[in-house]
Amino acid sequence: MRTINTDPLPMPLKFVKRTDVNRYYFTKQTDIYRDRVAEFACHCDDRTKGFVIGRLEKIYSRIFIDEFQDFAGYDFSFVEKLCRSSIAITMACDPRQGTFSTNHSLKNKRFKRAGVMDWIKKLEGLVTIQERNECFRSNQVICDFADQLYPDFSKTVSMNTEITGHDGIFEISEDAVSKYVQEYAPTILRYNVATQTKGLKAINIGSCKGRTYDRVLIFPTGPMSEYVRTKNLAVVGDKAKLYVAVTRAKYSAAFVMKKKPAARKGSRA
Repeated sequence: MRTINTDPLPMPLKFVKRTDVNRYYFTKQTDIYRDRVAEFACHCDDRTKGFVIGRLEKIYSRIFIDEFQDFAGYDFSFVEKLCRSSIAITMACDPRQGTFSTNHSLKNKRFKRAGVMDWIKKLEGLVTIQERNECFRSNQVICDFADQLYPDFSKTVSMNTEITGHDGIFEISEDAVSKYVQEYAPTILRYNVATQTKGLKAINIGSCKGRTYDRVLIFPTGPMSEYVRTKNLAVVGDKAKLYVAVTRAKYSAAFVMKKKPAARKGSRA
């Protein structure tokens, strides 16, 4: 059995019953559908009265799970089975960095990305929650900016106290980009390949998660730019990616801001 790792991935057949195992879980090439991997694991464990989890218990005494905020669908159901097993499970997650989902299953939809904390709290008593609010990468100004995107979460304390003379959050005009890049040599971040970066080599925000840079220069989306101007969360758009982009930087994060078009005066007939 293989898991498809090509793009685009084949989608599960619609209107096929779960009892039709071969067609529900697998393609004609016996590749398992990504959206149904965890569901298949749960199905096998249920049908065998816990044999799947029992076998894992014989192999592993401890399992570590990273980037748990990216889990989705039946992933939560299977992890709950693990949490109820004899295996010690340690999960690390930052619900503010939910920029990716392991699958598109509608199961447990409310727990995806930032909603992962609701799933964790649902298992309170079975699991122990330990918050780690210290940031060893970004300085306090950057942390404060990032925290404003998720006001309901605990505040972050920066452990980076280094002063460089150009520290914190900045806004620059499009005309100043070339000079800024020459002076500070930031890593250029963009939302996706469709984002215009004035010919500069850039990295997609979704691909830079986990990385650390001294400085970043962000070419934001329209909604992100509006948020930078107004701090209005209602207009921010993809705040998880904005959070990731800003918190890649140790010392400074700058936004390239387009000029707002001048308001036209109405003409009178």
